[in-house]
Amino acid sequence: MGFVFHPTTIFKNLYPTENHHDQLNQLTEKIDRIELELSKKRRARNNLYKLLEKTETNLEDLYDRINSNNQEIVSLNSKLNESQSKYQELKSIIENKEVLSKFLRNNKKFLAKRRRDIRKLNYNDRKLLIESSLVDKVIVNYDDGGSIDPDGVTCEFKLACNFDTLRKFVEEGQITKLDKNSTNNSSRHEF
Repeated sequence: MGFVFHPTTIFKNLYPTENHHDQLNQLTEKIDRIELELSKKRRARNNLYKLLEKTETNLEDLYDRINSNNQEIVSLNSKLNESQSKYQELKSIIENKEVLSKFLRNNKKFLAKRRRDIRKLNYNDRKLLIESSLVDKVIVNYDDGGSIDPDGVTCEFKLACNFDTLRKFVEEGQITKLDKNSTNNSSRHEF
């Protein structure tokens, strides 16, 4: 069992979209357009309310126009909230990607040592480490119906660090330290 560690591959899996900054700029422009349109609709609503003061105004027509204007304002507010939440989500993804990238750059030697330690484990211990790190069941997708799938068999799974299993290996001396900040005390971990 070998471990492949290539940051580009990891980032493609974690952050499948390549053009985050372009999307961020597009969302900023969209938010600006919506806010401009919203301010126009609010001014129009204020003008419609001013028409109420005039005696020669058709009240039914004015009521319909005010109602239509209010619906447009609600719709624009909804679009604005949706765009702002997408903007914040995308901004958070970009920040997380930068933090992860910095972590990987600053800890290359440490991560390489962890991979070597894991490769040194015997088969049963590696199996134990992997199985204890699985978050959920492994889902294997295979279509035997004769359709041609360019990816072939696909396998979906999620892993999470199982500190109890790592601690066991540290205590047994199979993995020397949990991280570069650890002492030989296996209860301390500072990622």
